[in-house]
Amino acid sequence: MKKTLLILFIFIAAGLSCHSPQRILLAERNKTKNTFSILIDTNRLKSLIAEDFEINNAKHNLLVTPSQTLIIENNNMDTGMDAFVSFLKKKYPPNEEFIGYSVTVKYGPDSIVYNKYIMVSTSEPMDLINLRPLTYKLKIIHIMIKKIGSQWWLEARGKYDNKNVAVYYLLDKSGNFLYLTKKSGKNKRVVECKQNFENIDCNPFLTEKFTCACEGVVYPENACSNDICYRYSTALSSYGLGRLFEEKP
Repeated sequence: MKKTLLILFIFIAAGLSCHSPQRILLAERNKTKNTFSILIDTNRLKSLIAEDFEINNAKHNLLVTPSQTLIIENNNMDTGMDAFVSFLKKKYPPNEEFIGYSVTVKYGPDSIVYNKYIMVSTSEPMDLINLRPLTYKLKIIHIMIKKIGSQWWLEARGKYDNKNVAVYYLLDKSGNFLYLTKKSGKNKRVVECKQNFENIDCNPFLTEKFTCACEGVVYPENACSNDICYRYSTALSSYGLGRLFEEKP
């Protein structure tokens, strides 16, 4: 049986600041059309969603700063998170604190493909030795509010290396409003669906079972397809859309 590629996010350090808001108003119901209107600048959302996607899909160890994402090129660090922190602390003032993420990429539940680390800083490094910028290639074409099953999601669609991509963020509904929240737990709150091969016809989407599939393709019972890449996390990170929680009103 072919299996879909999963990413499991394991939070190593504290995530978003406890002093930031717990939820952000993202959309309001348009009563005349019975649809939701997005209240945050869509260009800003596209930029942050692209950052989320690029960081999550990169196969490098990364440093994420307020203004850029840097690939860590030190090949001597294979002893875990502590080694990365020690390496980066030399590039920052003594009071700098990092948020660290360990990411495990698997094919199914048993086969680990690779591990990587993502370190997030609150300022810029003093030097760029063994660091180089990560190039962003995702182009978000449009974003919209979509109801899948009984849940509301922010959907972003775009192109990455001529392949179709769809990214979903779970929203919490309260009355006529939809919110992006910091919640974490067992439920999937961020899902990325990406077409794997350029020579196939696949328009990825999130199913009501909250897995990824190609539109119009019928899969056998309990089977998956390697035509599509499926990644998820159970909470927002401190980069990408998570940056909205740290921005001043």
